[in-house]
Amino acid sequence: MRHGTLIVSLDCEGKWGMADHLSAHHATVITNRNLARVYSELLRAFERRKLRVTFAFVGAFTMEPEVSGTPGPVRRLGSIQLLAACLSAGSAPGSSGWGGWSAPELLRMVVSGGQHEIGSHGFRHLSFDEARTPSADAQRELDAVAWLWARKGLKARTLVYPRNQVGYLRLLKPSGYIGYRDRLPAKAALVGKLRALAREANIFSRSQEHSRHPDPDMPVAIPPGFFLNWRFGIRRRIPAAVTLTRWKRILDHAAESGGVALVWTRSHNFIDGEGSWSCLKQCWIMRPD
Repeated sequence: MRHGTLIVSLDCEGKWGMADHLSAHHATVITNRNLARVYSELLRAFERRKLRVTFAFVGAFTMEPEVSGTPGPVRRLGSIQLLAACLSAGSAPGSSGWGGWSAPELLRMVVSGGQHEIGSHGFRHLSFDEARTPSADAQRELDAVAWLWARKGLKARTLVYPRNQVGYLRLLKPSGYIGYRDRLPAKAALVGKLRALAREANIFSRSQEHSRHPDPDMPVAIPPGFFLNWRFGIRRRIPAAVTLTRWKRILDHAAESGGVALVWTRSHNFIDGEGSWSCLKQCWIMRPD
């Protein structure tokens, strides 16, 4: 893309992203072994294409086994206690039943190349919806991420909100964040899902404008971009040719207008999303300059 901006953003959450609705399918498919394979393929592809990608990790997903003995912010997070107890009892993170909950090796794989941005996707994938989550809980999430990232020698500057629920913006700058990925306007649950599905088939989609924020004390709102269709369940009914046409339009429009083409997806969607990997490569990785 000669004049536009391409942003690739991956949500890296393992099973934390569906902890409240974990199914037998998730338990079987989202394993450390499958995740390692997918991350290796993604990193090789990005390296060949010289793409710098944002990998936004859930903090708990990157924790080492010794987490159960850590003081400070992590110990105050109730939903982490079960995992900590399991790890302290000697259950290996990659073993059956716990695979997909703790995979610090994936973060090390991404960091080792020195090519990509490490963003935050929260600590436990807790919603920042201000109507449901108290501000104190949101602050504890941010504190826990800061503590863990400092322990690993990292510092996240970009936040990808869990479930794309944007909230508590005033807490971000003091916690070291300079930007966050915005979200498209939301609708009621069922209407929102139907609208999102219809959006996947919109071959007239266009790129988005660059971020602007009038308040210098607030973080920058990165354009929300568009989800790369996960070819699973009912989403498999959307022909791959439609997805490719849609993304070609978005990329071409960004190149012509100087806009932003942001594509995001969850890294684990490439495990069971039949044809998703092919779409990824054909959309932009293999796209000539």
